[in-house]
Amino acid sequence: MTIPELFVLMMQELPHEKDSHIMWWMMNNMMTRANITVFIDGLTEALSTIDEASPGYAKDRIERISTIEGLSDSALETLYQIVAEIYCAVGAVAVADRDAAGNPIFKDEPRAVSGGKNPEFSSQFESIKYAVEVKSPSLIQYRKSRAIKDVQLTTRIPGATTIFPDVTLPRDNPVKDFVISANAKFEELATVDDGFRILTIVWDRNMNEVVAALTSEVSGLFTDRSFHRAVDGDRVRYPFIDGVVICDYQLTIAHAFRNEIDLTFPAEFMNYHAQTTPKAFITCPDGRPVPEGLLRALGATRIELCHGTEYQPLEMIQWFDFPR
Repeated sequence: MTIPELFVLMMQELPHEKDSHIMWWMMNNMMTRANITVFIDGLTEALSTIDEASPGYAKDRIERISTIEGLSDSALETLYQIVAEIYCAVGAVAVADRDAAGNPIFKDEPRAVSGGKNPEFSSQFESIKYAVEVKSPSLIQYRKSRAIKDVQLTTRIPGATTIFPDVTLPRDNPVKDFVISANAKFEELATVDDGFRILTIVWDRNMNEVVAALTSEVSGLFTDRSFHRAVDGDRVRYPFIDGVVICDYQLTIAHAFRNEIDLTFPAEFMNYHAQTTPKAFITCPDGRPVPEGLLRALGATRIELCHGTEYQPLEMIQWFDFPR
């Protein structure tokens, strides 16, 4: 589907009357002033690229966006999730191997059985097959908590809430839910596809929260001290996940939605392989070793090679008057 065709489809599917949809003001500007925002420009560019590899993808995602109801934070975060999935998918298509007909090797929502569980997509890069599940958490309210409380816990330090009763608590339960969900989807897909299996978590700039939830020696899900325990007391394992990619792109999506970014080339919004904050890759100890070639496809750097506090499994943070 071409970009002009996508513009027409969006005008047909997305309401532009005041307060009628989470994207109403963008559509109103587009239809009444021919003003196309960075958000719409990057989104349509990405959808058009993916649609060439998977016909029908663009129409399906625009229809999904059109069904979002209300103007609440929940509605906005539903939009962020859909856009995060598109962002990761266009990254896979951009570097995918080609089949005999010259088409990118990419499959939207692959399933082992009709109606079964599925990750976001599967693809192939340098003959390496892989599938990706994408998760983007609800962080709007959590960001507000970060902004008003001086102390933030990112792990389950015993007794910490007694010493610091008014704290921002860890956001590790959503990470646990993401890992459980991805493992279940990949377990079903593994019956028909032996490719590598990757969970991508699209967070904001505080990626250390995810790093801590997975790797902290206090309670990390990928450690022997995991807070997620089986009935027998052992930590729960995730054998169908080979690794986790963490990126901070939810923040960029939020800025683009508010039209707060000024890019020389607007389509750079939604360019997965553009130069940005490094995406961190964490190996799942229960999965298989992931080759370097796949990391290139994922645009990711092993966590050991990522520098900066956002890549450290900090257990507790004391905030001063800095952006959070």
